[in-house]
Amino acid sequence: MIITYKFIKELVEEKSGFLDIGLKSREQYMRDCRYTYCRLCFLYVDNFNLTKCGNEINRGHSNVLHAFTVFGKYYGTKSFLANNIFDICNPLLKYIYIDAVSKDTNEKIESLNQLIKSYKSMRVKLIKELNNKL
Repeated sequence: MIITYKFIKELVEEKSGFLDIGLKSREQYMRDCRYTYCRLCFLYVDNFNLTKCGNEINRGHSNVLHAFTVFGKYYGTKSFLANNIFDICNPLLKYIYIDAVSKDTNEKIESLNQLIKSYKSMRVKLIKELNNKL
């Protein structure tokens, strides 16, 4: 499974109890959940893009950059209200991400093994043909 912006948004909404973290709201808990969403996207979305991340929560790229600053400064303190949301979502996403990467790696290894087998069989055939001609 590839982790997407939408998947992370839905996960943060589920764990926080909000229906939509993209709503225009200055409530601190919702704002901190948006910051958490941005940080999780940065960590787990392949080919991360500021604009795409912001579009999912109806914000611009500059808001996403601001989210990184605030998250880095306040995560782990009492004034950041979404510490628990990050602490719940991060291990789940890490597990999914590692599982997806290992499956992809295993598929690539299997593909290489098949190429090696076909190369070896072609080599054996060529050697036999060369021996028959001599």
